[in-house]
Amino acid sequence: MRPAAAPAPPGVDFTGMLNLQRLAVFREVARAGSFSAAAEKLDYSQPAISHHVAKLELEIGTTLIVRLPRELRLTDAGREVLRHAEAVLAVAADAEAELRAAVSGTPERVRLGGFQTSTETIVASALERFWRDFPQTRVTLLEADPIEHVESLRAGQMDLAVVFDHPEGPLTADERISIRPVHEDPMLIALPEHHELAGADAVALAALSGSRWLEGAGPETTSSIFLTHACAALGFRPEIAFACGNYHAVQGLIRRGMGVALVPELSVAEVASGVVVRPVSDASPVRRIGVAGLRARHRAPHFAAMEQALADAFADYRDGRGLLMAPAGP
Repeated sequence: MRPAAAPAPPGVDFTGMLNLQRLAVFREVARAGSFSAAAEKLDYSQPAISHHVAKLELEIGTTLIVRLPRELRLTDAGREVLRHAEAVLAVAADAEAELRAAVSGTPERVRLGGFQTSTETIVASALERFWRDFPQTRVTLLEADPIEHVESLRAGQMDLAVVFDHPEGPLTADERISIRPVHEDPMLIALPEHHELAGADAVALAALSGSRWLEGAGPETTSSIFLTHACAALGFRPEIAFACGNYHAVQGLIRRGMGVALVPELSVAEVASGVVVRPVSDASPVRRIGVAGLRARHRAPHFAAMEQALADAFADYRDGRGLLMAPAGP
């Protein structure tokens, strides 16, 4: 005779709980835009995908997806279910990883996102702090645009990300994602050392309106947008002749006298010989940097410690950055 099942805790009705597998299938259908694409991604049959979605709709009691001739469309209820599904599945993934680690002895992990200039200047210092308390934790780092990191956080593919705001508006309006402000990164003018304005304490963008501009793009494409917005406020449009995903390459061109650039201060922690950097005197472009994460995710101690280590590393950077802003010598 099989033993009787243990009774549910008082006040808890497990029969009404949503099935995680069906939530995962629904999420993939919403992402892929079709039942057949979701079936291929999950290695399911299409009838199985349809079955899981139909069961989820039955459990919730309303239609979640409307099938149109050439596309699928989420209903209002479907969009709400998708929002909760992403958060629930992210928490479940965290819980599974931590339980496996507890059983197998495998150390925790932190999936961290960053952008080029933050990883070159801040992450090493943050890791030094973090590993004092969590020496066995595995850290993986992905460099990408902050907007991509926000999407990865929302999908449960990343734990924390160092991001910066966007000059055209908020990086995200998603209430599930919190962004802890940790630093304001001013944009500076980078000039060849023999430029006629290189000896000034600060340089006006308007004085460079006819210059050839060199921009660091790639994973930090918003640098060009910062420049365009700042110049538009002053009544001119900059001639951007070169864009590259590496600020070191931009400094190399500046050193050869090939142009000027608006660069974030983090990118010139090490200034190449033949290049000078100066504050902007007629505008105040700044990147506001924060550490982003999902509010609803399980906040394991190693996540909280990594967030704090990043905040402390930025604070240390602020305390020691004065040499960059020193005026030029005679």
